[in-house]
Amino acid sequence: ILINGYMKKMKVEAAMSLFQEIRHKGLTPNVATYNTVLQGLFSVGRYLTAIEAFDEMRAAGLKPNFHTYCVLLNGLCKNSHAEEALQFLHKMEVDGVDCQITMYNIVLDGLCKCGKLDSARHLFYSLSSKGLDPNVSTYNTMINGLFSKGFLQEAKEFIKKMEENGCTPNLITFNIIVQGLLKAGEFNDAVVCFDEMDRRGFSLHLSTFSFLLDSYRDSGNDPSIFKIIEKFAQKMGNGSLNNGEGGSYP
Repeated sequence: ILINGYMKKMKVEAAMSLFQEIRHKGLTPNVATYNTVLQGLFSVGRYLTAIEAFDEMRAAGLKPNFHTYCVLLNGLCKNSHAEEALQFLHKMEVDGVDCQITMYNIVLDGLCKCGKLDSARHLFYSLSSKGLDPNVSTYNTMINGLFSKGFLQEAKEFIKKMEENGCTPNLITFNIIVQGLLKAGEFNDAVVCFDEMDRRGFSLHLSTFSFLLDSYRDSGNDPSIFKIIEKFAQKMGNGSLNNGEGGSYP
């Protein structure tokens, strides 16, 4: 409990000192303690120390759980080591770990954010051979990654593929698409997308609306963008404003 408290307050040195003290007394920290230590170390960029702690954990005969693997993969990705996270994921597969779609989503997100789209594509298309179905988060990650790197047509194909595979787009999906289309200058398509999300009862995220205003200004006051702003303003009047609660962007 003390280690967890120190880590939450970003007092990593104090937490690690207590962690070492526990082991020097001949006590074996449990998996939950190691998970906390790993998360704290990754949060301050000490990814090498985190990996050492993970190796020590296994050497002590403790079996990593689902949360441990997610913390490790996420920590590597957040510290700009997405390719290393991918290699570790492959090692987990070889070792017979029950790799769930959440773990692949973490690595896909890391690969997309650091621009490793070829690796992300390969991993995505390998999911079916592993007996895994992409979920809405998987598709959101890929669509966002493709839009962010300017692969407009491929992003649109993923949107189509998503629905064809019975995966229903959510609030985050539509906001990603609207932002991606606006960024690409596809204003008419953005209007069509907004109409569809409006029909489904979704509203624009605040960050999307901010992006919308910037696009309107940069486009020289494009009338199609103004249509979305007008509709959004009406929704604001009705109190239908989404501040991002209930989900986050990939």
